[in-house]
Amino acid sequence: MNNYICLDIGASSGKMSLAKLVDGKIVFEKLHVFKNLMIKKAGEYFWDVDSFFSEIIIGLKKAKSAGIDNCYLGIDTWGVDYVSLNEKGERVMGAYSYRDNRTVDFFKKHKGVFDKETMYLETGIVSHEFNTVYQLYVQKIWEQEEVKKILLMPDYFIYRLTGEMIAEATNLSTTQLFDIDKKDFIPEILEKLKIDKSLFGRVVYPGEEIGFIKEELIEEYDLPKCKVIAVASHDTSSAIASAPLETEDDVFISSGTWSLLGIESKERIINKLTFKSGFTNQLGVEDSITFLKNIAGMWILQEIENNLSNKFDIEELLNEALKNDSFNYIMDCEDIRYLNPENMIFEIWKYFEQTRQNIPHNIGALIRCVVDSLALCYYDNIKQLCELTNKEINKIYILGGGSRNKILNQEVANISKKIVVAGPSDATMIGNVIVQMIAKNEIKDIKEARKIIKESFEIETYRPDGEDYKYVINKYNLIKEMRKE
Repeated sequence: MNNYICLDIGASSGKMSLAKLVDGKIVFEKLHVFKNLMIKKAGEYFWDVDSFFSEIIIGLKKAKSAGIDNCYLGIDTWGVDYVSLNEKGERVMGAYSYRDNRTVDFFKKHKGVFDKETMYLETGIVSHEFNTVYQLYVQKIWEQEEVKKILLMPDYFIYRLTGEMIAEATNLSTTQLFDIDKKDFIPEILEKLKIDKSLFGRVVYPGEEIGFIKEELIEEYDLPKCKVIAVASHDTSSAIASAPLETEDDVFISSGTWSLLGIESKERIINKLTFKSGFTNQLGVEDSITFLKNIAGMWILQEIENNLSNKFDIEELLNEALKNDSFNYIMDCEDIRYLNPENMIFEIWKYFEQTRQNIPHNIGALIRCVVDSLALCYYDNIKQLCELTNKEINKIYILGGGSRNKILNQEVANISKKIVVAGPSDATMIGNVIVQMIAKNEIKDIKEARKIIKESFEIETYRPDGEDYKYVINKYNLIKEMRKE
């Protein structure tokens, strides 16, 4: 029986777990959890990558202490961010965070350098100010003579562990530097940056074996002998790999702080309509394309919880919501005002006051309002997805932490009139390990993996209640129009 270690580093925390395939089911054992730290220097934001690496070592030591002498390891993180190295393989500057605003002014004022529509039609990726291409341009990478290698975040930690310099393709697909179809860097974009593709590591794909952890690290820290396997190192791609989809007409919603809504496709979907709609094309496992859009998620609820000084957990808040009728209050969750307000509760109240609607004063009504409005947001974007792809949606799969929100799951089923399948909740970690297991022939392929996931983890099904929600949908459409005005 093989031992697999999954490392998932998110924007606020990291976790490492041990996984095994036991009697046809995936079993997890938590090894280590740590906070993800950003450093602020002179007004700029950096990731504390040395701290991350120390936490990785702690997690691996815990695995050894638990009796694990031999194992495999997969690493995933968020996309776009990178580390710059010199010819000796040493870091030459801080690892900027995508949350740093150094690219914002350039993105707004210098549209002629990288035309957004042209970039989209070339790469299939929606332009954001934090995308790797803009970070490199603002860094004036062509002037940084000491920089000899650029490694994306998960690739950097693999390098620190193994000495191998790679560029894993799912994460590479987030950069706007890489052509998914041709499986190569885009020369015209590299020319604008005045760099060569040799600046990056060799391109690898999920399931490729990279190498063992260096002997000196094993000896110094008493670590297990561990071989690193490239997984879908962009955490979104790992999460979607775990979705137990059955047909090409199934929709996934990876629901966390933000939600990623889309479909798996055999080819990129790129045209002027998809550009205007904000749908992007990223690489998934087994050469699939994840055609998706970043939309509102649990952020508003999380901020309300914080505003209440965490006196109530999310389950208590949802129980209060159940005491209120559905759809009495509706808001536009995608309004920019909710991105980072000083106080989310006050911002919502102010919105209802400004739009001359009744205000959801009590906390249960407020939570019900947010959940109802998220369900309508999901439905609205699913409808848009159907129009763009000419698909009739089969089922809706909600995965990630947000899949635990039973009220939301049921309301999405009710409004869309589709069956909703909720779970698994720990989607990214599961997606990480199934790629490792496929690589070691314990699981045949992603299709078999998804069947095993259904047997291994809690999956719930929600069916539409048969009611007519046209009046609610019409009201939501009117509220969206207010934002446009």
